[in-house]
Amino acid sequence: MSESPWPLKPLAELFKINGEQTFPAAHPCHEFVHYSIPAWDANGQPLVELGAAIESNKTAIKSESVLVSKLNPRKPRVAVIQRVEQRFCASTEFICYQPKRAAECLSFWGAYFSTGDFSRRLERVAIGSTNSHTRANPKETLSWLVPDPDSAEKEKIAEVFAVLNTTIQQTEAIVEKLKQVKQGLLHDLLTRGIDANGELRPSYEQAPHLYKESPLGRIPKGWKVLPVEECGKIITGSTPPSYAPYAWGDKTPFITPAEVTENGEIVMAERYVSERGHRYVRLLPLQTTLVVCIGSTIGKVGITGTFSCTNQQINAVVPSPAFEPSFLFHTIRQNISQLRAMAGLQAVPIVNKSSFGNLLVTKPGYDEQLEIAKRQSSISKRIEQEDAMLYKLRQQKIGLMNDLLTGRVRVTPLLAQSQ
Repeated sequence: MSESPWPLKPLAELFKINGEQTFPAAHPCHEFVHYSIPAWDANGQPLVELGAAIESNKTAIKSESVLVSKLNPRKPRVAVIQRVEQRFCASTEFICYQPKRAAECLSFWGAYFSTGDFSRRLERVAIGSTNSHTRANPKETLSWLVPDPDSAEKEKIAEVFAVLNTTIQQTEAIVEKLKQVKQGLLHDLLTRGIDANGELRPSYEQAPHLYKESPLGRIPKGWKVLPVEECGKIITGSTPPSYAPYAWGDKTPFITPAEVTENGEIVMAERYVSERGHRYVRLLPLQTTLVVCIGSTIGKVGITGTFSCTNQQINAVVPSPAFEPSFLFHTIRQNISQLRAMAGLQAVPIVNKSSFGNLLVTKPGYDEQLEIAKRQSSISKRIEQEDAMLYKLRQQKIGLMNDLLTGRVRVTPLLAQSQ
């Protein structure tokens, strides 16, 4: 901060630390606005709880404040409280900074305390036995020098971040809404399908004559239920033996359940099998293939199109020409609970190949499979676009924080325009 264009002042000139305590449980029937670390991590908001539900002493908040987590400060948690009503309290894991000057721009300080520079300073003075339980010393922070722009510049910087934060929140809401729509749409597509007019088939309640009973419940007439062994070639993985260290190299990705994500993606493999090691594994072809975890993490399903191999806790399915791979991926995921039932209560749960082959899935006509996959892919791409926009906005915010809150980039031109 030595290069700051603004005057530097000890934090103690600008803020004091609130140490006033309250014990909400002494008022069991009263509601408290409770700022807790778990709630803040979950949704960035306080909880409204009865005093009976709040254990131990808390910091009593009776005036506008900025809360900064002293627990694990490498992860900034900052809350700006500008309007205080009765019975506000915060976990003692927050440092409660109260401004000494009237009409202080707390939004500016909320942004400043969220910067990587401030959190790194907190982290350097944190004490604790592990990274997950380190705590900063609140009183030590009062001697730190911090920049103190004039009020107009603080307000304009806060305004810039308010606009950006609103855009980020709106984009987050869009992404969350699209994910909910995708989940509901996928369920409808996999249980109702697409009719000859290209429309989502009416529900059973609307048109019961379009459906029939099956081992998987009601499905559209014309659909079949097949065991997965009739949907393609099943390949059970294996691991090179310990007496063949030369089997490992940099040739072929070795996929384990750890590389299969919950959303079906396969991340970069940690290990590779050498060409000499191919004799110990079963290779997946260079075409779209499904990988299904049948061992310790039963139920995860991934989709890959790379030349690779898997360990014995994965069964791969190479779809037959009668199945559109993306549709088969989704119908296996929809019916994956069967695998967990097959594993039963074994100490080390695993599904053998013959049992896996009996996993039941639905089979519409191929053209309908294509249309279902197309609809699902369309909304997935929309989510990816919004996710990319969200990532871009968050990176822009980080860049702006580094620039505006250090004074490297000034908002003076914006102030001139507003005047």
